[in-house]
Amino acid sequence: MGGGLFFVLYAHARTDYLCRRNFKKYEKMKQNTKDWIQYISGASLIASAIVLAVTSLLQYERIAEGVNTYAGIAISGGLSVFGVAAYFVNQLSQFKTEIRNEIQNARDKEPENK
Repeated sequence: MGGGLFFVLYAHARTDYLCRRNFKKYEKMKQNTKDWIQYISGASLIASAIVLAVTSLLQYERIAEGVNTYAGIAISGGLSVFGVAAYFVNQLSQFKTEIRNEIQNARDKEPENK
């Protein structure tokens, strides 16, 4: 029991040390990079569904049930990635507009003689 606890504490301390030491090497991921990862993963889902459906159609002269299921799930997943990204961009731009309007209204209401 004591040996296991020692091992867990040692492993935790070692991991914490390695994470802190190596963290300085990496920069934070930029928003542009995150967007491209989203777009590439969504497009690859849609492309894999199309390729698999065409391959099944050419090989068996019909689209098999499993391929049809995968194609439906992959296409809906890929499109939802684009939909969620567009929704968040829209909400963020609306939020920025509201903040700018509030700041402008607060500046207009300030007394001019300071």
